[in-house]
Amino acid sequence: MNEAGEAGAEANVSAGPGSAQCRRRVAERNEIMPESFERGALTEAVFYILLSAHEPIHGYAIMQNIEKLTCGRVMLGAGTLYGAINALVQKGWIAAAAVTAEGDSRKKEYIITGAGRAAFRSELDRLEELLRNGKAADKK
Repeated sequence: MNEAGEAGAEANVSAGPGSAQCRRRVAERNEIMPESFERGALTEAVFYILLSAHEPIHGYAIMQNIEKLTCGRVMLGAGTLYGAINALVQKGWIAAAAVTAEGDSRKKEYIITGAGRAAFRSELDRLEELLRNGKAADKK
């Protein structure tokens, strides 16, 4: 129950920006995502790269994983992928985990960092809020 005595998804829609519930959620988000992080929505590509990097994984495997997870709806080109990977490394959201040798090639593996997990969790919270509010509005 929220402060108005409402329960469930409908309560989330009725809580205004100045409500205690919203202030509490903003404070929690600020603890997870310090000021140095961007607070906007992650792009779909960045979200799926972070999702893929929960275990050590190399670039080509990230592309394959994203294509598999989205049933081919999202297919990243090498330039898009490696540009995003470089940006995520610079932000400290992923790090090089290891370099593996397969045959004649060497593959750099990436892994999500604590800061990357915080960004990922924040995006999950944002998406869950969208779904909750959308479902509540759709029931009306």
